[in-house]
Amino acid sequence: MEDPGHFNLGDELLLLQDEPYIIPQEVGVEDLTTSEQVSTLDTAIDSIASSSDNITNLETFDLFRSYLKHFHHLSPSACHKLLDSIISGMNSALDQASRELDGDDPNSYSSHATTLEMYAFLLQWFVSVAEKNSGGKNDAVHGGMSNFATASKGRRGAGPGAASKSNSAKTDSSWVRSERMWTATAARDSFVSGCIMRPALLLQENELHLKTPAIKLGVFKVICQAVKGHGQAFSAQTSIMQSLQYYEHLAEPMAELLSIMRLEFDYERLGEEVLREVAGKNFGAMDTKSPRSFGRFLVRMAELSPRSVLKQISLLQKHLDSESYPMRNSLIETLGLLIKELTTTDDALTSSGNSNMGGNEGTADEQRGSVEGRKKQIETFYSLLLERFLDLNSYVRSKLITVCGRLCELPTKFPKQRTILTDLVIRALEDKSSGVRKNAIALLTKLILTHPYGVMHGGELNLDEWQKRYQAVSKELEETEGVLDLPGEKELEDEEQAEEEEEEEEVQEEIEEEGDESLSSPRRSKPQKEKKTKGRRSGVDLEALAAAQAQMEPVDAEKIVKLRLTKRYYADAVHFITQLEKAMPVLSQLLVSTNKAEVLECMEFFRVAYEYRLSGASAGIRKMVHLIWTKDNTLVMEDGSQLKGVRSRLIEVYRALYFDARSDLSAKDNVARIARNMIERTFGATLAELTSLEELLKTMASEELVHPDVVSKLWAVYSVPRAIPRAQRRGAIIVLSMLAVAKREIVSERIETLLKIGLGPLGAKDVVLAKYTCIALQRVGGSFKKVKGALSDESIRYPMSHAMFTRLRSVIQMPSELIRGNGEWFSLAENAIQTIYLLGEQPDSLCTEIVKSMTLKVFNPRPSSQAKESSPCDGKQDEAEEEEEEKEEEEGQGGEKSFASQGSDGKVREPSKDGRSTPCSQSSNGALESSITNQGDSFQLAQLIFVVGHVALKQIVYLELVEREFKRRKAESEKEKLLAKNGSDGKGGAVEELDQVAGNAEDEIGDVIASIREKELLYGNRSLLALFGPMVTHICSSPKSYPNDFLRKAAVLTLCKFMCVSSSFCEANLGLLLGILSTSKDAVIRSNVVIALGDIAICFGTLVDENSEKLYAGLGDSDLGVKKHTLMVLTHLILNGMIKVKGQLGEMAKCLEDEEPRVSDLAKLFFSELSTKENAVYNNLPDIISHLSIGKHAVDEETFSRTMKFIFTFIDKEKQAENVVEKLCQRFRLTSEERQWRDIAFCLSLLPYKSERSIKKLIDGLPFYQDKLYHPEVLKRFTEILAKARSNKGSPSGGGANGLSGAASTGSSSKALESNDLREFEEILKNAALKGEQDSAFEGATQAKVARAEKKQRGSRPSRKMSRFSVASEA
Repeated sequence: MEDPGHFNLGDELLLLQDEPYIIPQEVGVEDLTTSEQVSTLDTAIDSIASSSDNITNLETFDLFRSYLKHFHHLSPSACHKLLDSIISGMNSALDQASRELDGDDPNSYSSHATTLEMYAFLLQWFVSVAEKNSGGKNDAVHGGMSNFATASKGRRGAGPGAASKSNSAKTDSSWVRSERMWTATAARDSFVSGCIMRPALLLQENELHLKTPAIKLGVFKVICQAVKGHGQAFSAQTSIMQSLQYYEHLAEPMAELLSIMRLEFDYERLGEEVLREVAGKNFGAMDTKSPRSFGRFLVRMAELSPRSVLKQISLLQKHLDSESYPMRNSLIETLGLLIKELTTTDDALTSSGNSNMGGNEGTADEQRGSVEGRKKQIETFYSLLLERFLDLNSYVRSKLITVCGRLCELPTKFPKQRTILTDLVIRALEDKSSGVRKNAIALLTKLILTHPYGVMHGGELNLDEWQKRYQAVSKELEETEGVLDLPGEKELEDEEQAEEEEEEEEVQEEIEEEGDESLSSPRRSKPQKEKKTKGRRSGVDLEALAAAQAQMEPVDAEKIVKLRLTKRYYADAVHFITQLEKAMPVLSQLLVSTNKAEVLECMEFFRVAYEYRLSGASAGIRKMVHLIWTKDNTLVMEDGSQLKGVRSRLIEVYRALYFDARSDLSAKDNVARIARNMIERTFGATLAELTSLEELLKTMASEELVHPDVVSKLWAVYSVPRAIPRAQRRGAIIVLSMLAVAKREIVSERIETLLKIGLGPLGAKDVVLAKYTCIALQRVGGSFKKVKGALSDESIRYPMSHAMFTRLRSVIQMPSELIRGNGEWFSLAENAIQTIYLLGEQPDSLCTEIVKSMTLKVFNPRPSSQAKESSPCDGKQDEAEEEEEEKEEEEGQGGEKSFASQGSDGKVREPSKDGRSTPCSQSSNGALESSITNQGDSFQLAQLIFVVGHVALKQIVYLELVEREFKRRKAESEKEKLLAKNGSDGKGGAVEELDQVAGNAEDEIGDVIASIREKELLYGNRSLLALFGPMVTHICSSPKSYPNDFLRKAAVLTLCKFMCVSSSFCEANLGLLLGILSTSKDAVIRSNVVIALGDIAICFGTLVDENSEKLYAGLGDSDLGVKKHTLMVLTHLILNGMIKVKGQLGEMAKCLEDEEPRVSDLAKLFFSELSTKENAVYNNLPDIISHLSIGKHAVDEETFSRTMKFIFTFIDKEKQAENVVEKLCQRFRLTSEERQWRDIAFCLSLLPYKSERSIKKLIDGLPFYQDKLYHPEVLKRFTEILAKARSNKGSPSGGGANGLSGAASTGSSSKALESNDLREFEEILKNAALKGEQDSAFEGATQAKVARAEKKQRGSRPSRKMSRFSVASEA
């Protein structure tokens, strides 16, 4: 055996790091076959097996070293044998050394040092090469070796419980007494640190190893034993800090390592030293990786070893001001965990936290000190947390709100901190970051769910009930105190109230001043507040109070204390509810946020608030129904979680609140409850809310979420014979009609009930009920989507003899005594006519009879003297009607022709070409004037005119259906004829000819229908509607003669509908309609005209396009409804290309700054949609600037700047920006007013200047604005442009992107040229600034001279007068 003294572990470890490592008797392993490798290794294994000391044999040792050096050439079996031999040899060596530990010879134990060093050297080398080759071609084999090496390392360096490879390996490295084996520190460190700790640290660098619990625990115990038993604390601390710095996955494992060291090895000092070193580090704003790692380490340490972190928190606290936001995040989370630790580990604190409720009277004195200390710590930590609400980084604010949400779940509620927290969270609802807003909403929900006011009254938060309780207990307390007549008690109450008010004021001031004060200022203010509190309480006569209490009965004293605590409890609850209700308007706005996560959190908040009976929650739930129109798609969050779609979540919320069965009710009660909730949703609902509710119920019905028993219950409510509130019966039919959109059989099977109830006696008394019954009848026809170009009609129609049409006619012709002055009749008539045209086979014939009957009713001669005033044309009415009916039967049309040809009033002639009425129509107008002198007939005439107008509009739709039916029949007949003619010959040609014939037939039918619409409906000799055109025009043009509101509104509405029928009628009366728009004082009429102009623009676009400026005038209307309708109509027309924009977009831009949010939001939506049209905003930008800057339409400069700032966000293309720069520079030449200079300069400063060409065009335009640069505001804007150009100088230029590479220079020459241009531009700006200062100084000096001259002149005039006076007196 060789002398082992030649082996020096430290030197060998250094040599191993050099390449190549020299082995004296190296074996050529790469030349051996697999069998030869195994056989050669077996020889060495046998040698070691006989005696572990044989490793000191140089030949054996070199053989092992050769195998490790050429590890990548080894076969898997050789790798396994090599590992087993090293492990078994080291086990044996350790056993031998341990047996001699207690021997007589002190040197016998240390004699094993070289053997152990050799084995340790081989073992650490094996782990190193196995890790290095774990990603090679034999990945599975080498990975297995790494695991074996890790297991063996656990046996060598780990304590009991580490993973072991076989049962025979039972030794433990803790048996090695390193201080006795190696007297020299360097040798001991080489063994422990270089060969034991180093491989363990190397293994933990691989993230995959740490996912195996046995390996992870083994590595940790190796390091712990090295620290505890072998003095490697400094080395371990250094390695931990390096791991946190460079390996992000080791953040939590390092905290777990220190926790194991504290718990299992009773060594806490290392963790504290690491925390102190972390506290001393500084992190910059640009650091990204290391702050995250250190932050996660701190959070994990606070979870596992909170006491260690608590000791060092005063040092760690400085990271709250770190420039790196991940460190601030980690400190916030750490403080939250420390609060949790302090709260949950001490029972006395938990009981004292409920002091408001009268607990903790039995707290021991020895506990009170520690409890008070903990409470102060918690208050300090809370103040540090609440300060972070003003953090500049949104991620920090978001993390803070998340941590506060966790603190709300603690058993201790901390009422004072919750009050401040609620105020801050409500303020965070208006944060600019959507993530902060989302978390703030979630925290508000958590505050409701965890509120501490549910002990006495069940937890509901109805403000009225809590206020009543507060008033009752206050009154009882006053009465009790008055009876007992306690000295100083009243004063005490007053002082406590003053204290509360002052505390609230201080809290509010602290919240307002937090943004300007340092983080330590709130901490300084707390002792001051405590001093003030003590000072106030010291004013009470405590001796007198104590004497009075001593005389009181114990029962009375206990009652007083209980009443006071109850009063404070109620006051806190009222304050909390008031805070929440103040947040409701902001939360309602967030319901329509574009951020889906925010919307979902808002929905959850309103659901919880509604269940807790907060008064503002109902409005939010009602507004929430509009979310049914959002697109339902799944959103994946940053943490990988998936959010449900808004539509599906809305249905869940409504079902949970209203439509799901409750387990505590019977089936019958559940059906009644659901039906009642459905009906109540319609109470007081607007048209928009009813439309959204219809979509919601339709979706639920289509998904089979509405039970048939609920539908039956709704029918029972609708048809109940006894008297019930009108709103209930109306709500039942409204809900049924909504459900019938998805399932038409809901109403189609109960038509008789509809006719009996809604269109029967009950409907005659309740016009609104009849209206909704008509809407329900419309659902009978089904809701089939129309396919453009399709000729088939899938709607269901009934013969005109059906009972429903008789009822509908009677509803329209309802006796005027029942509806006199009721405007709801017009909506009823509209829906009744709609139902007739939707379900009737020949609706025009019935409507013709209705119009005739109503006309006779209005103009029929009365028994009084007024009978003489009727028109001579009226006498031949019946005869004409009979003749027309005979003609109708002869023609056999029965469809649209009958309506266009029937109902002629005697000798009515066709109007002349100039649009004037014939003598008969004029005589009819004369009769009208005489008849209308009786105001009682005005409402009947309004009814007639309204029906006529709506019939005309529905007739157009009906004509389209007739046209489609004619086309379908003719196409089928032509197909049959052509196929019969051609037979089986020439199929290809027959198909082409067939398509041609069908196309020709469609064109012919379309021309006929268009001619009927244009010439017959309003101008035909036999048209009933032709009688009413002149009448309606006359009423509209004579507002003073017909002052009745209903009549004027109906006449204008009918005029608008007539103008949608015929272009000739539209052209003849467009001037009248525009005159009504500009002169009418009725906002409803103006709104109707605006909406009608939008419809007319779709029908006859050229007519409205020529007069569009009148339509734009509605944007400046004083009435909000007219303005909003005008904006909506123009948005629709412009975006769909119905009218051309001729410089009027400036008026639309004015709406961006409208005081009404709905108008400004609509305007922003318009420009956002307009920007998607190619160059639309860019093309109209000069006109917008001119419109808002100069002239009678100009706005103030502040409004101009805000408007332009929004519009310029849509100039996002570099080419567009370049052209805008050029145009605006040229505009300087044509301006002479300073206001325009400032506006143009401001617009130029809004451009991005990302391309060289933009800067070049700006410099090229210098002659146009150089003489304006003396103006301070203009100079300021150009200075901003220069700064922006310099900041964008390093970014890629836009010249190449626009295909200008051939024109622009490349390389350094272009950059130098650009720099020269910018320097020259800067010099020009400096000169202009200097000139401006000189001019300003000169102007100031001139003004001063003028002022002195004027003063001198004013002073000289009295002196002259005085001299004259003195001379005169002397004379």
